[in-house]
Amino acid sequence: MAAVNSKADALQVLLATGDAAADLPVIGTIDGVIVKGASHTCGPGKGVLRSERDGRTLSWRAPGSTRFGPPVDTYADGQYLLEDGESPAKYLHVDVRTSYLQPRPTESPVYIQEYWNLGIKNISAAEAAGYDETVSTAFYLKNLSQSVLTNIRAWVDPASTYWEIRGQAPDPWVKPTTEEAALALGDLAPGAQRTFLQRHRHSGPIAAVARQPAIVHFRFDGP
Repeated sequence: MAAVNSKADALQVLLATGDAAADLPVIGTIDGVIVKGASHTCGPGKGVLRSERDGRTLSWRAPGSTRFGPPVDTYADGQYLLEDGESPAKYLHVDVRTSYLQPRPTESPVYIQEYWNLGIKNISAAEAAGYDETVSTAFYLKNLSQSVLTNIRAWVDPASTYWEIRGQAPDPWVKPTTEEAALALGDLAPGAQRTFLQRHRHSGPIAAVARQPAIVHFRFDGP
């Protein structure tokens, strides 16, 4: 059984309010499966959810991927983690009701939507027109697994032009854009959490952008 909070989903991002940063919203499923959401690494785009053999074995292929992930047997009602075949970080959280599963192979497209303003405020016109403007936001990283997560690292997606990150004050603000140069955030014991900060910063007036990406990647060892 691929249990939730046991693999790539073991590290959770919490908003400053303490609420969890939600999975990406999805449209589409197969009978007997409630798709709770997709990891942010997945989308947006169209993936495929399928059942195999007697209909109780599920697998997932993320948008843009060429391979379905490892099949997961769902012979009991409950929540499961379905991983993509190319990247285990591209996963679905699903809630299965076995009595509603079709007793045969079936599949369906799953459309993943983007998430905007997830815990990050809009940059106003006045702020965009200003010089040396910064808008920072506090987040928390939490270990949801039963094992220690080690060597946690973070880096900014190159598409996120004006974003910088830091662990916590008084650490310096940095902008690594590759895993090799990533910011080291240490280890987290089961159930533990730590502060993580990111900010928008520009040194001169910038043009209005309806949807400016603010993407940060994480990696860790374990569980």
